[in-house]
Amino acid sequence: MCQRGMLAPAIQVSALLLALLLTACGGGGGGGGNDAGSGGSNGVQTNPGGSTPGDGGGSGAQGSQPLVYDYWINGARLRSLVRGDSSAKPVDLGTYANKSQFWLYTRQTTFGANAELDVRNSVLLYVANNHFYRLATAGSSQPQPVQVSSEGAANSICDWHDPLLYTPDNNGAVFRYRMPGADGKCLTADDEFREIRIGMSAGDAPLTVGKERFRANQVFTADGQLAGYLVAGSGGGIFWYDTGFANPRQIASSVTVADADSGFLLLAASADGRYRLLQLATAGIYVLDVTTQQINKVIDAGGSSVAMGFFGGRFYVYRSLGNGSKSILQIPMDGSAVASELLGNLSGGALMAGQYLIYPKLAGSNMEVYSLDLASAGATARLIKTLGGSDQFTVGKNRIYYRMFPQTGGTSVAGSLNADGSDDVQFGDALWVGVGFHNGSQPAYPHLQVDSIYLAQGASFTATDGWQGGNLSWVDTATGRVGGSFGVMPAGVSNFAFLSTDYAGMGLGVGYAGTGANQITLYLRADRNTGKVSLVDQSPADFGYFWKSDWSAAE
Repeated sequence: MCQRGMLAPAIQVSALLLALLLTACGGGGGGGGNDAGSGGSNGVQTNPGGSTPGDGGGSGAQGSQPLVYDYWINGARLRSLVRGDSSAKPVDLGTYANKSQFWLYTRQTTFGANAELDVRNSVLLYVANNHFYRLATAGSSQPQPVQVSSEGAANSICDWHDPLLYTPDNNGAVFRYRMPGADGKCLTADDEFREIRIGMSAGDAPLTVGKERFRANQVFTADGQLAGYLVAGSGGGIFWYDTGFANPRQIASSVTVADADSGFLLLAASADGRYRLLQLATAGIYVLDVTTQQINKVIDAGGSSVAMGFFGGRFYVYRSLGNGSKSILQIPMDGSAVASELLGNLSGGALMAGQYLIYPKLAGSNMEVYSLDLASAGATARLIKTLGGSDQFTVGKNRIYYRMFPQTGGTSVAGSLNADGSDDVQFGDALWVGVGFHNGSQPAYPHLQVDSIYLAQGASFTATDGWQGGNLSWVDTATGRVGGSFGVMPAGVSNFAFLSTDYAGMGLGVGYAGTGANQITLYLRADRNTGKVSLVDQSPADFGYFWKSDWSAAE
């Protein structure tokens, strides 16, 4: 129904790391989990305690750093815990309306080559008891929910336009939603469209807006100023509105897209933020020049496209069509020409590692990994690694990270090498189980750089390649070497994965325990300061709640 809003930094690197390296980490089954603080039939002792709202949830062992709070869902309850304090206990913040209705706004202070996203400056917007509420992610003590606007029927929203989640101003950030009209039915002609600002108080009435404003995407300049609005018109065409949402002018023709598909998804941006590579569902991919408000279509609709990044004045996109065709396309950054094929007949997904394009080709029962140096004119691709047909690889900074699956009588191997094929480092009886980002400045926008990769060693495997236990370490992504250990994973935790910013030396993850109707989701924290992984809570696995308060882990 909804995509991420325009100008959201492209985090395909994160998604690919999870999809390629963390196989078998998804939840399944169903049934209610054990109550927090009990061991239960799954044999996993969480014992997180249960404090009451307002008790602060711990002493806050972050020194002079701001207290950062994490949020997650347990059943129908919203819970919180201060980050960086291993002695903290969860705080219950009340009920919520619907597990899918959460939006995390994170302040973005710069754009382009050095996008800055700060976990200390995020606001969680959610629906509870027919109202909108906001929760800050940082404060001197446990933040409390604050009602946003006087909207009194928020449980009944029909749809929403995906908001701009990374914004120069959280308080001024907007959320637009659709409500049933007089007939009481959703998605009919008399529906109402409304808009709220995140900084509104309980006495502020929502703004009633027209359908075109509901479909509008805010466009900000590289220095955080509103440049105008980009709108896929309800009657067709793409329009530019000024900063007062007035004086519309058509800047491109377009196939008509439905309300739910009218959001422009940012795939990539030039280093100075001027040129934006945008995808409009069912219409195609465009390059927008923010300075001149010109927009050019560069890729037709159809298939799937993943932006890999940019280099040397070009965007690079991996393209997969329904007929099985897989290729790498190159696009002039200014949109002066349509996409052209650089490499074709690929066997799977492609990635960028700095100036290198990394892509696979099947060779019999094996997968060959090739590297093409974009900085060398006329260079040909080089074979840098041969993996088994079921093995996987991805990119972190300028290294390729791969996993070789267990063979008969063997063990799983986790390794990495430089993009030119040198410095192959391997860990036996191991697998990659997640990534961590440094809080704050993220170089080489739009690919948020992974600072660390989590390594599990000595885990026990099941016949279906699930795993549990073992020792957890973090690896410096730039070198492929172990930077430190988190120690032994808690017993009974299976198929675990970590993905978050590393704030105050602590990363967030999830795992599972039990099987079938007894399977539950476990909330994990890996603490570099204490060298331990702790279980902080558990909830029914089939709901896939996960963490809500970290821009890299929220869902």
